[in-house]
Amino acid sequence: MAQQKIITDNKVVMNSLDNISFKALFSMKDKGIVDTLGGIIQSGKESNIFWGTDVKGNPIIVKIYLISSNSFNNMLNYIKGDPRFLGISSNKRKVIFEWCKKEFSNLSKCRNVGMDVPEPLYFKNNVLVMEPIISEDRYALPLSSTPLNNPKDFFEKLKHQMKLMLKKARLIHADFSEFNILVKHTDNIQTPVIIDFGQAVLPEHPRAAFFLNRDLKNICLFFNKRYDMSLDPKKLLEELKA
Repeated sequence: MAQQKIITDNKVVMNSLDNISFKALFSMKDKGIVDTLGGIIQSGKESNIFWGTDVKGNPIIVKIYLISSNSFNNMLNYIKGDPRFLGISSNKRKVIFEWCKKEFSNLSKCRNVGMDVPEPLYFKNNVLVMEPIISEDRYALPLSSTPLNNPKDFFEKLKHQMKLMLKKARLIHADFSEFNILVKHTDNIQTPVIIDFGQAVLPEHPRAAFFLNRDLKNICLFFNKRYDMSLDPKKLLEELKA
């Protein structure tokens, strides 16, 4: 990769690029999916996110799940019970590979029903490639750090996305908060883009109701505290199911 020197050691570049990640990235380079890997956008316990380009120079986002992640047991809570992953092994590497596959699948389901989420482009092992969300010539920032011009209008748009997610995509985000919603600006209009779908579950998941109620409480709490709104999670649930 032209802009990122490859170091063939297990501990490289913020613990993201181990040998497994390198093999996946080189495989994608051969296919023209990933050509350059740039700086890190976000670093977390489960994954690190980089900007990059494909072989045509188009910008991409590369999300690398950490094989050394300490969130392994937490991942199992969301995968086990999901009918799409029956019989999943408890092998750490395989679970992380399935987690990556799960996020690609969940994003694809959301895109197919018209939701505003990043387009998933490709995945292999623990590496997921997506389109970037660009807002006014820069990467869109999360709701947590972006002032809203019209909070009520923004929430109505977000509620529409939530309803598509629940009714059409048949998914429950399970980690819904102001940190997993990007604010995209287009001609002074702000719209929500929902991200981070690795943990999203189907309604058939045994803890689906708990995850959904937690999601609604979290997002209502944020808008009520930040923008002095009076959102009720129970009422919101009724509206989403209507």
